[in-house]
Amino acid sequence: MQRGWVSLCAPALAALILAACLAQATSLFDRDEPRFATAALEMAARSEWLVPTFRGELRPDKPVLAYWLMEASMRIFGASAWAARLPSVCAFALACLALAWLGRRWFSAKVGSTAAWLLALSPLAMAEASLATVDALLLLFTLLATAFGIELAMRGRGKSTATLLGLCLGLALLTKGPVGLALPALSAWTARWMLTAESRQPGFALRWSAAQLLAIAIFLAWAIPANLATDGEFARMGLGKHVAERVASPMEGHGGAWLLSIPYYIPVLVLGFFPWSACLPAAWSWLRSEAHGEQRAKLIGWSVPTLLFMTIVATKLPHYVLPAWPGLCLLIAGWLHADSGPSRSRAARAAAWINAVCCALLAAGLLFLPHVLMAPAMSIPCEIGSLLCVLLIGVSWRALRRAEWSKAMKRSGAVAAALWLWIAWTVLPAMERETLAPRMANMLRELPQDLPTATWRCREPSLDFATFPRLITDLETHTELKEWIRAHPQGLLLLPNREVPNVDLPASARAVQAVEGFLLPKGRRMRVEAWQF
Repeated sequence: MQRGWVSLCAPALAALILAACLAQATSLFDRDEPRFATAALEMAARSEWLVPTFRGELRPDKPVLAYWLMEASMRIFGASAWAARLPSVCAFALACLALAWLGRRWFSAKVGSTAAWLLALSPLAMAEASLATVDALLLLFTLLATAFGIELAMRGRGKSTATLLGLCLGLALLTKGPVGLALPALSAWTARWMLTAESRQPGFALRWSAAQLLAIAIFLAWAIPANLATDGEFARMGLGKHVAERVASPMEGHGGAWLLSIPYYIPVLVLGFFPWSACLPAAWSWLRSEAHGEQRAKLIGWSVPTLLFMTIVATKLPHYVLPAWPGLCLLIAGWLHADSGPSRSRAARAAAWINAVCCALLAAGLLFLPHVLMAPAMSIPCEIGSLLCVLLIGVSWRALRRAEWSKAMKRSGAVAAALWLWIAWTVLPAMERETLAPRMANMLRELPQDLPTATWRCREPSLDFATFPRLITDLETHTELKEWIRAHPQGLLLLPNREVPNVDLPASARAVQAVEGFLLPKGRRMRVEAWQF
């Protein structure tokens, strides 16, 4: 019994350690991370628990749960990138633990443990687990809701399962809105539809409706007061813009023409589920030909509806399909430990090549990274990371070609874990030293805190978090710049040095400091000067 619990908890512990290492390696980057974290800081500064704001303005992009958790974490551990990311780290570890429990319940202890290891080491899940966003939380709550929903559809469990389903759906709604309700519903109803009429349990629709009403009640307990406090703006923007428009048309350039973007999630699946994606053709073949009806309904019902639904949605981002990952992990683990055992087939040769191509692409990306960032100091860490990718090909190629699936996956998992640790300990810190945002933040901390501050054509969202509570205005056009200077007789302006001749600065303006580095949002290296007037 004790050994069984160790095998179930070990993947969750490994996921916690790996995600925590990645989370502490860099400051916040991209756009979403600093916006979530800064909004949580603003809520903490105002002792606000109802309405998230960013730069003092309403932020209706997502419901409130992620802000609550980040705010609580930063109240306990201080305002840092690691504290903002801690809820995602913990949610990912809990998701791995829940998947191990579910695999044990549905299949066997071996299947549960294997599925949790696959999830813990998959790149897309690991990346989202180390970011201060909502997707690791959504993964946890949709995993639990999907599990309880399928249990309800197949076994007709009573009030306790329906209540747990409603609680998980409610938390998913508070995490990311209607998608938290839609994905588990699609999975549960698809699984039920795939069962034979004799296998379907009566009363499922009634129990599902009761769970759904409980979830909506949990959501409305926050949403109604928040909407009243903002005069209806939260519902109009949150549901209208960030849900309806996102479904109907690509937002912020994510998606493109609908027909051309249909294959979008194929490379996401291959690379984001690497190195396990190489086994998917063989596992799918087993599912179609050998798995019994209930297994087929569970595994297809979990993953396929999410992949199809997100393919239909106009706006596309890699992490949108992350809720399908637990189903894919159960599929591969169930196939690997099936009674018949994974057979030798043509899929073995394809798996070897898929694995080799993915490793080669990752190795090339690591080798190319120092040249993109124009950072020679990153060369050695990235070259060693590339060697680990080549090692991953070497340890798995022969085993995959011989269809020794279990051996290949164990070797791949060990090297993959070493690769993620190496990236967390060397590659990401080296990249952090070359990026411009931390240097800009340090420069601003040394300058007067009471001066109005703006950036011109060097926008970096992470500055809002790193220099909080300093309010920074982002300017892009000459008209915006002139109006800002006119409105602020005294101020601090950050701008690229190559733009200085093109800017009509006040006569009293003087350059006080300058820093150089790679600005990630702009995708280029630049030198930024701070002008005080």
